[in-house]
Amino acid sequence: MLRALLAKLVCCVLVIAVPAAAADMGSAVLAANAASVNGKTAAPTSTVFAGDQVTVAENGQATLSVGGTTVNLPALSSIRYGARQIQLDSGAVSVSTRKGVGVKLGDVSVVPATANARYQVSAVNGVQRIQALEGALTVSNGTQSYTLPAGKEMTRNLRAAAPQTGAEDFGLPGWAVAGIIAAGLAVMTGVIVATQGDESPTN
Repeated sequence: MLRALLAKLVCCVLVIAVPAAAADMGSAVLAANAASVNGKTAAPTSTVFAGDQVTVAENGQATLSVGGTTVNLPALSSIRYGARQIQLDSGAVSVSTRKGVGVKLGDVSVVPATANARYQVSAVNGVQRIQALEGALTVSNGTQSYTLPAGKEMTRNLRAAAPQTGAEDFGLPGWAVAGIIAAGLAVMTGVIVATQGDESPTN
């Protein structure tokens, strides 16, 4: 009798402890179609851990979900997963978070100014874009920072020969701020796919 009660107690402890341990390890659930994790084809549903590279194919899409945060990846996007920060290498991410999860984009970090936020970050054809859809964002390059209000976007053209007009007004060289003209993952996906073949090879 005592042994049976002890066994039940151990089972209850494991039920509580295992999800908590997984959360401490920084894992997330990946729902993917035509995507890979660390170069290997991802199952329709799998678990990713901090440091894992998730890449979405031209005809695919993926969603990462963990504790109040959802990260959507359209086609031709590649990220390195982190529990508190997603590193965007190419393509785009759409983030909805209640935990203040941020995105690393090149030399800048994008972090919600409050825990609840919805925003999009993209790096397509030499243009980086940060869109604050709901809630303000803090954008920092390590020495300077700027608070991007909801409804605004920041852009930086890495191919531009000279800084954009007014880019230094708020302390982040190379970036320009404007109102959001168009937002939505479908728009971002269309831009990624449509512009993928726009570049002509140079001789």
